[in-house]
Amino acid sequence: MKKRISRVLMLVLIVGICSIGMTETSFAASKTSVGQVKKVKIETRGRNTVAPTYDITWDKVKGVTGYQIYIKIGSGAFQKVKTTSKNKYTHVFDEFNKDYIYGVNKEFDVKIKVRAYKKSKGKMVYGKFSKTDVSDISYSMQLTNYVQMGARALKDNVKYPSTVKIQSIYTGMDPLDESEKNDARYEGLYKYIIYIEYIAKNDYNQDCRGYFKLTIYEKQGEVITGKPLKLEMTNSITDSYLSRSSQKFVDYAQRMINI
Repeated sequence: MKKRISRVLMLVLIVGICSIGMTETSFAASKTSVGQVKKVKIETRGRNTVAPTYDITWDKVKGVTGYQIYIKIGSGAFQKVKTTSKNKYTHVFDEFNKDYIYGVNKEFDVKIKVRAYKKSKGKMVYGKFSKTDVSDISYSMQLTNYVQMGARALKDNVKYPSTVKIQSIYTGMDPLDESEKNDARYEGLYKYIIYIEYIAKNDYNQDCRGYFKLTIYEKQGEVITGKPLKLEMTNSITDSYLSRSSQKFVDYAQRMINI
């Protein structure tokens, strides 16, 4: 009988010790766990910047040391771009700056995710990543302005604007020619070319293909709204260095025609 009581007491003691251990472990886990970042928002600063610039914000997570921001462009991999103690970050997409975006056959969809972290007993503890927020940064590119500008100008220069169908858009940079170099109006500027390939009806209701060429002059590193601008209707592209744009910019231009 005594042996049976001793066994019962021993079992109770073991269970009690295990329960205390589990409680302490659970309490420790709750102290070291990190909450998930929520409500990530992305807002553009508009088209008045040299490269697409976005403000990224999210709700604060209580008791954390800081946050890590990861960004993925197109089909690429997520890359950590910033570690900060604040719940906001401004990112400049230098990959799409004025000197680079003119090879416009790029992917413009970006994904952004954020996670919180804190230091605990000399180790880093990370929370779950936020839900991924997606943004189309082509809206914030100066190139979008130029494409829309060209489409409106094309609409004004063809005889039957409602019949215009945009086929392709080609863009590229070109050095100033000798006459431009000797003209004070172009001092400090560089030249950007856009060709809009289109089909429109003629007087005989026939589809005719043509090209609308825009020559835009800019100052390095600045977005200029008032600038010398040349427009020309042509039958072909005379510049061989141009890059063909993505369908996204064709859609932008066609939308301007249809408005």
